[in-house]
Amino acid sequence: MASDGYHSNNKHLFIFDFASLHDAWLQSRSESKTLPKRASRFVAPIFGAHPPHFSVTDSDFDISLTHAQLLTFSYAMRKSLKDFILIKMHFLDYTPGLPEIDPDTGRRLLEVDEWVDGETIRPRSVSCLGCFHRVVFTEREYDVRGWQKHRDACTGIEDMMVRHVLRNILKL
Repeated sequence: MASDGYHSNNKHLFIFDFASLHDAWLQSRSESKTLPKRASRFVAPIFGAHPPHFSVTDSDFDISLTHAQLLTFSYAMRKSLKDFILIKMHFLDYTPGLPEIDPDTGRRLLEVDEWVDGETIRPRSVSCLGCFHRVVFTEREYDVRGWQKHRDACTGIEDMMVRHVLRNILKL
């Protein structure tokens, strides 16, 4: 639990088959075309998260996450699930039983969020560093809970996490 009273949001958990990932990566290196759709969908979601949609190419691994972004997830290989890797997200959860967050506090929280493009923070919107979409706030100014809804379901963020894990595992 965070020291500021906000709860950690650890509900997203992904599991994917390492052998399929490795095979897809090897196939992409030997072919110049993108993989067929079935080969690009090797992430199986757990707890209702959405799988990222991407095909594996060498350039897909040329991502650079900040230290703060790397702290928002972890991964481990599980012996009990042979050839599987678990990825777990660690985000702050601003919703459980807390009073409304005033705009000043919301702005400060958005300014330090790892996945918000700090240069795009406006009273009614921010840009996501995962999917590069503009997230518009309809409820209130600097709506950190509105941002949380996007962040927790953003396939762009999930995609970047999976690519980072793949790069580390395959030692690219």
